[in-house]
Amino acid sequence: MNVDMKGEKEFFRKRFFGGFNRDDVVKYIAKIAEERNSAIAAVEKAEAVIADERNNALVAQERAVATMGNAIAAQEKSEAALAAVEASLNSTQAALVSTEAARANAENEAKALEAARANAENEAKALEAARINAENEIKSLADELKKLQEEKEDLVRSLEASTAAKVVEEPAIETPPAIETPPVDVAEAAPEAAPPAIETPPVDVAEAAPEAATPDIEPVPVARPATVRIKIKKHER
Repeated sequence: MNVDMKGEKEFFRKRFFGGFNRDDVVKYIAKIAEERNSAIAAVEKAEAVIADERNNALVAQERAVATMGNAIAAQEKSEAALAAVEASLNSTQAALVSTEAARANAENEAKALEAARANAENEAKALEAARINAENEIKSLADELKKLQEEKEDLVRSLEASTAAKVVEEPAIETPPAIETPPVDVAEAAPEAAPPAIETPPVDVAEAAPEAATPDIEPVPVARPATVRIKIKKHER
């Protein structure tokens, strides 16, 4: 009796002259060889499967490592993008604060400009009123000067008329006389007809109203008529 690889009992037949049956032994050996070959093939198949699985596991591991590397790179990229976004956000917040301060300054400047514009309008109105008053004063002074000029001209004509009436004319003689003309004493000739001095108030037209300047009015000089005394000497014949 013998036990095979599967644990089964194998019985060999015996011969009459001793030993075992040759056919049984050969069959047993062939069976053992076949079982051994089957076991080797199974082991080799299992080793091939294990090798394939190990290769597949290595490939999967390499893929997992590559995927992990890509994930790490993506994470780093995401972190860099997040940092850039945070920096941009901080810059935007700083720009917003600066813009808010600039807006407040602009509002204050606008209020100051509005106040300055209102003051300028008030000053312009006051200047316009002052200009109108100056124009009215200039017109009044011009009318007064015109009136004084007319009175002066009337006075000059009156003086000329009064002095012309006092001139004494003597008749001429046949022989042309020698005429001597002494210096004329105007005050002695007509002391009662001296024209009064007329004072004209100074008018500063440029200071009163620079945009409405009136032409300069020159006073007319008053000429006093001279009384000529004529002495006639008669020639002796």
